[in-house]
Amino acid sequence: MATVPWIRFYTSFPRHRKTVMLKRELGTYEPIVNLWCWAADNAQDGNLAGFTVDELEDFAGWKGRKGAAINALLSSGFLDENDGCFRLHDWMEGTGAGIESLMKTRNRQRDIMKQKRNVSANTNTHSDAKASQIPLTLSVCDQSISGSDRVSDCHADSIRLVFDHYRKLHPRAFRDPQPGTKEWRLIRDRLKEGTTVEELFLCIDGYHKSPYHTGQNDTKTKYLDLELFVRDGSHVSKGIELASEKPKQEPRWGGSDRLYR
Repeated sequence: MATVPWIRFYTSFPRHRKTVMLKRELGTYEPIVNLWCWAADNAQDGNLAGFTVDELEDFAGWKGRKGAAINALLSSGFLDENDGCFRLHDWMEGTGAGIESLMKTRNRQRDIMKQKRNVSANTNTHSDAKASQIPLTLSVCDQSISGSDRVSDCHADSIRLVFDHYRKLHPRAFRDPQPGTKEWRLIRDRLKEGTTVEELFLCIDGYHKSPYHTGQNDTKTKYLDLELFVRDGSHVSKGIELASEKPKQEPRWGGSDRLYR
């Protein structure tokens, strides 16, 4: 089972009524956070059937009285139970959906890379001897950077794909993206960190789905700059999360209630 780098965690979580109830019973809300993190890698559908109470409390990092953590998670609504089998409440509507989207993105990216390798292999097979002696770095790296940035950029093709995807939403922007610009360097940095092109596509789409970033808020201010989306890994992760979210009504208690209701 593939691991994931993040789980969906809302800033309103510490103040949510269920969190307050859990902390009142156990003195801490750490067990549910630990259990979510464990499930993200080991029970990605939220189904905890087959695990005993002792095992689940170990996964939750609970060191107190046996059974107390599970009982508190059940009474506060973070866990559901059916015939002795446990399940994380509404997991697939929140973090589970984000994980599922991430796995699909990774699979699509693997398929794309596989197709590229097959095309490259077929091309090399039919190349003449002289062409085959051209250094690989010249065939896959961008050597067009000038001045102080005159270095090979082996992510050039992928970077241009990200600019092209952004231009689908902003046709007048970045008509001729150039190496050495701030956006180019930021995209290259994210790719070097292991972010895939497909994940960057999702990130861009996610911010354009966000009512806040598209100006559908009290300030009517738009935050749709490519530089913002790819500024760092946390901004990319946020965009991917936004892409997987379904439209929802604002809950009465004033915060997002998708995962914790």
